[in-house]
Amino acid sequence: LISGTFSDFTVGNNTNRALIVASGAYNYDPDIVGITFNGSESFTKIQNHTDGNYKVELWILYNPTVTTADVVINWGTKAGQLGAIVYSFYNVKQSSAFGTPVTKTASASTTPFIPITPTTVGSMIIDSWYSGSDAAVPNNDLTDGMNVICGGVDRSMASQYSLTPTIGSVNNMSRTAGGSSYIQIAVEIKKSVDEWKEEGT
Repeated sequence: LISGTFSDFTVGNNTNRALIVASGAYNYDPDIVGITFNGSESFTKIQNHTDGNYKVELWILYNPTVTTADVVINWGTKAGQLGAIVYSFYNVKQSSAFGTPVTKTASASTTPFIPITPTTVGSMIIDSWYSGSDAAVPNNDLTDGMNVICGGVDRSMASQYSLTPTIGSVNNMSRTAGGSSYIQIAVEIKKSVDEWKEEGT
């Protein structure tokens, strides 16, 4: 295995917590075979997407322990250039929190965005992107957060999210593509809702 560690990652004391990992790799053989937090808390894969060269993945961990600990990502063999980003969110639905993922494989000439339509009020959207160029960066016009990790001098891995997408309509998670082919995956993450029920007498 090839391991990558985010050392001393802090999870705050908030309700309905979740950790999300976005990853990307050149050489699509290296599946992530597992991700853990705090030694033994295991993430669940949301989805991966591959083409002949690249792979992107999204993973989630519900209700992580409130602590400071390591996030450890284990890739399989034959790993190429790898990148990953870890997010900590709260007020996330604590089971079946994600919608149907949307994937895209595109050439350098294709408009660099992925369209996603969230369906649940209060949802956020998040993506993972991998490009054959070191110039690929997020466009933050539509997003609340953006991060870029370069997987090498000629590759880019990136992720971004929006906390307030337009529900029931297409949201385009866009990029500056850098003149190269790319792959992308995006998913809706649903908000936790406290339901109150008053019984009659």
